[in-house]
Amino acid sequence: MNEAYRLAAWLKANSKHMKFSDERVEMIKAAQMLRMLEDDRVASLEALYKARQTLSEVRGMINELPKQEALGNSPGVSMSALWR
Repeated sequence: MNEAYRLAAWLKANSKHMKFSDERVEMIKAAQMLRMLEDDRVASLEALYKARQTLSEVRGMINELPKQEALGNSPGVSMSALWR
């Protein structure tokens, strides 16, 4: 289990032992915030990983461009040969 989720579970489980209801509510809010922040962190890492893969694919395509034949490099064909 992730450390943030473990801490959130601990906060929520121990919130029932608080003397004052305000403390209990704040501990539950802190647990929810920890879970939300961890979920956001995981989603951001996944998005970063996908962006990195996309970037490497684009770099691969860019590296292939010079290998392709440029428009002006092909031998010319006369117009009369095209009409035959």
